[in-house]
Amino acid sequence: MITNPIALDNVQILIPAKDFADVIKNIFEEVLKSQNFCPVEQMPTIEKQNDELLTRKQVASMLNISLPTLDLRIKDGTIPSYRIGKKLMFDKRATLEACKGIKTK
Repeated sequence: MITNPIALDNVQILIPAKDFADVIKNIFEEVLKSQNFCPVEQMPTIEKQNDELLTRKQVASMLNISLPTLDLRIKDGTIPSYRIGKKLMFDKRATLEACKGIKTK
Protein backbone atom coordinates (compact mmCIF):
# COMPACT_ATOMS: atom_id res chain seq x y z
CA MET A 1 0.00 0.00 0.00
CA ILE A 2 1.31 3.44 -0.98
CA THR A 3 0.98 6.00 1.76
CA ASN A 4 2.65 8.97 0.05
CA PRO A 5 1.06 10.05 -3.24
CA ILE A 6 3.46 10.68 -6.11
CA ALA A 7 3.37 14.11 -7.76
CA LEU A 8 2.69 13.64 -11.47
CA ASP A 9 3.55 17.14 -12.62
CA ASN A 10 7.16 16.23 -13.51
CA VAL A 11 6.68 12.75 -14.98
CA GLN A 12 8.54 11.96 -18.19
CA ILE A 13 7.53 9.15 -20.48
CA LEU A 14 9.99 7.82 -23.03
CA ILE A 15 8.42 6.80 -26.33
CA PRO A 16 10.46 5.57 -29.29
CA ALA A 17 10.34 8.08 -32.17
CA LYS A 18 8.81 5.51 -34.51
CA ASP A 19 5.82 5.07 -32.13
CA PHE A 20 5.37 8.76 -31.29
CA ALA A 21 3.24 9.58 -34.35
CA ASP A 22 0.89 6.65 -33.64
CA VAL A 23 0.49 7.69 -30.00
CA ILE A 24 -0.38 11.28 -30.97
CA LYS A 25 -2.75 10.08 -33.72
CA ASN A 26 -4.59 7.81 -31.27
CA ILE A 27 -4.92 10.62 -28.73
CA PHE A 28 -6.36 12.99 -31.33
CA GLU A 29 -8.77 10.35 -32.66
CA GLU A 30 -10.11 9.69 -29.15
CA VAL A 31 -10.55 13.40 -28.41
CA LEU A 32 -12.26 14.06 -31.73
CA LYS A 33 -14.49 11.01 -31.33
CA SER A 34 -15.55 12.14 -27.85
CA GLN A 35 -16.44 15.57 -29.28
CA ASN A 36 -18.48 14.05 -32.13
CA PHE A 37 -16.19 15.43 -34.84
CA CYS A 38 -16.55 14.02 -38.30
CA PRO A 39 -13.62 11.96 -39.65
CA VAL A 40 -12.13 13.57 -42.75
CA GLU A 41 -13.02 10.62 -44.98
CA GLN A 42 -16.70 10.91 -43.93
CA MET A 43 -16.94 14.70 -44.20
CA PRO A 44 -19.41 15.79 -46.85
CA THR A 45 -17.80 17.40 -49.88
CA ILE A 46 -18.06 21.13 -50.55
CA GLU A 47 -20.27 20.43 -53.57
CA LYS A 48 -22.81 18.75 -51.28
CA GLN A 49 -22.78 21.53 -48.68
CA ASN A 50 -24.89 23.94 -50.71
CA ASP A 51 -27.91 21.71 -51.07
CA GLU A 52 -27.63 18.76 -48.71
CA LEU A 53 -26.28 19.95 -45.35
CA LEU A 54 -28.81 21.14 -42.81
CA THR A 55 -28.62 22.95 -39.47
CA ARG A 56 -30.26 21.73 -36.24
CA LYS A 57 -33.20 24.08 -36.74
CA GLN A 58 -33.72 22.93 -40.33
CA VAL A 59 -33.66 19.26 -39.34
CA ALA A 60 -36.04 19.80 -36.41
CA SER A 61 -38.42 21.67 -38.70
CA MET A 62 -38.15 19.05 -41.47
CA LEU A 63 -38.89 16.23 -39.00
CA ASN A 64 -41.49 18.25 -37.10
CA ILE A 65 -39.76 17.67 -33.75
CA SER A 66 -38.43 20.02 -31.08
CA LEU A 67 -34.74 20.88 -30.72
CA PRO A 68 -34.52 19.00 -27.37
CA THR A 69 -35.96 15.88 -29.06
CA LEU A 70 -33.45 16.25 -31.88
CA ASP A 71 -30.65 16.56 -29.31
CA LEU A 72 -31.80 13.29 -27.71
CA ARG A 73 -31.78 11.56 -31.11
CA ILE A 74 -28.26 12.88 -31.80
CA LYS A 75 -27.03 11.74 -28.40
CA ASP A 76 -28.46 8.22 -28.73
CA GLY A 77 -27.04 7.93 -32.25
CA THR A 78 -30.38 7.63 -34.04
CA ILE A 79 -29.76 10.71 -36.18
CA PRO A 80 -26.19 11.10 -37.52
CA SER A 81 -24.55 14.51 -37.29
CA TYR A 82 -21.23 16.04 -38.27
CA ARG A 83 -19.29 18.72 -36.46
CA ILE A 84 -17.83 21.09 -39.01
CA GLY A 85 -15.84 23.69 -37.14
CA LYS A 86 -18.12 24.78 -34.32
CA LYS A 87 -21.34 23.94 -36.16
CA LEU A 88 -23.31 20.73 -35.94
CA MET A 89 -24.55 19.82 -39.42
CA PHE A 90 -26.70 17.05 -40.87
CA ASP A 91 -26.62 15.33 -44.24
CA LYS A 92 -30.22 15.47 -45.49
CA ARG A 93 -30.18 12.04 -47.14
CA ALA A 94 -28.53 10.34 -44.14
CA THR A 95 -31.01 11.99 -41.78
CA LEU A 96 -34.01 10.86 -43.81
CA GLU A 97 -32.59 7.32 -44.09
CA ALA A 98 -32.00 7.19 -40.33
CA CYS A 99 -35.56 8.32 -39.64
CA LYS A 100 -37.04 5.47 -41.67
CA GLY A 101 -36.10 3.10 -38.85
CA ILE A 102 -37.60 5.20 -36.04
CA LYS A 103 -40.90 3.88 -34.73
CA THR A 104 -43.50 6.51 -33.96
CA LYS A 105 -46.39 6.34 -31.53
